Amino acid sequence: MLFPWEECYLIASPTSHHFYVGSLPTLFCEKRQKLFGLNATADCIWRHLTDGRTPAQVSSELIKMGFVESEAVAFVRSATASWLNAGHLTPREVLDLLAEPPAATRNVRIHDLALQICFRGSASPKTFDDVFGHFCIGTSDPDTGLSVVGYRESFFIFEANRPLIACSGHEVVPHLKAILTERYVSSVESGFLVHAALLAKNNSTLLICGSPGAGKTTLSVALVGSGYSYCSDDIVRIERDGAATGVPFLPAVKTGAWSLVAPYAPHIAELPTYRRADGQDVRYLSVRTFANEPRIVSDIVVLAREPGAAVVLDVIEPLEALSILLESGFSTRRALEADTLKTFARAIESARCRRLFYSDLAEAARAIASGAHE
Repeated sequence: MLFPWEECYLIASPTSHHFYVGSLPTLFCEKRQKLFGLNATADCIWRHLTDGRTPAQVSSELIKMGFVESEAVAFVRSATASWLNAGHLTPREVLDLLAEPPAATRNVRIHDLALQICFRGSASPKTFDDVFGHFCIGTSDPDTGLSVVGYRESFFIFEANRPLIACSGHEVVPHLKAILTERYVSSVESGFLVHAALLAKNNSTLLICGSPGAGKTTLSVALVGSGYSYCSDDIVRIERDGAATGVPFLPAVKTGAWSLVAPYAPHIAELPTYRRADGQDVRYLSVRTFANEPRIVSDIVVLAREPGAAVVLDVIEPLEALSILLESGFSTRRALEADTLKTFARAIESARCRRLFYSDLAEAARAIASGAHE
């Protein structure tokens, strides 16, 4: 795609500050609390852009300083794109769109978190609805507000009037999920959060944990195909009374797992592909959910995926399962309270705690499903 910002005037974010430490030019990002050192060329580009010159005009200035034209254009485009993507700069036209009434709004509630998302410019709520629509409610008293502004095939995400990030259309959904996750984690006032999957079947509740890449998402999808109801594949909230509640973001299935989950969700081949910040391509899979009330955990499975491993379910002590869960905990505004941990420990005393060694997804799903009522 051609660089679309050549003739745009770019405005510095109020949370991005340029100054010198001694003689060294520095950019301080207030929202990330980070300092970025600038070399002489980057410093020159930043000063010219924020003084009211367009990228095309800055390239001309560099050429006058002795840069080869191709190098000057490349330097300016690279720096400008980086600062736009990080939210340090925003096109003036995007800020004008931000000041206009939204074309559409969505009120979202995820447990304690309530927020309103406004769509402006070319940004449409349809893609948002496809992935996050189950969080939408009719009315709300939002704690905070986000805006998604579409302009020139790019999307700019703001919190209030503060730019957070700019991205392409195939990146906007993962960025929104990351922002919603961050806001949700910060909103939790009680209990604690763990990286885990939560599924339910009849009167049993299954908690699946394991290291990143162990297969929580693919196994969750396979179990839904075996009759389980989906609660979460990533974030589980442990309440003060020891019960567990899933945070039901749709499963984000990575490229390498599309063929694995196809037998359980054939429509995955038809879903749009999105690029996460870590470079992974994912598809968000709509699955059957259930009323997401807190439930007492009856089974905990720790995943241990190994190439060529036969399916084995080994019994482990609740203390080991609890330790693994705590290692996967999220940071919240409040530290984990001992009373909450004690309550959860008592709640899982009667739970079956097992480690699942496996390599084949279908065999692992059958082992868990067939052993659910042993």
